[in-house]
Amino acid sequence: MPAFADMTGRFADTCAVKDSHVTLPDVPGVGFEAKNALYAVMKT
Repeated sequence: MPAFADMTGRFADTCAVKDSHVTLPDVPGVGFEAKNALYAVMKT
């Protein structure tokens, strides 16, 4: 399992960096569902 900081920090798993910019994922809420490792912990 990744470290807690690795699960909560950074951008969603589907976000790509292009020309030093990151687009927001197309998900509802604050985006926990787009971070697979964090979402798996929160579901349990």
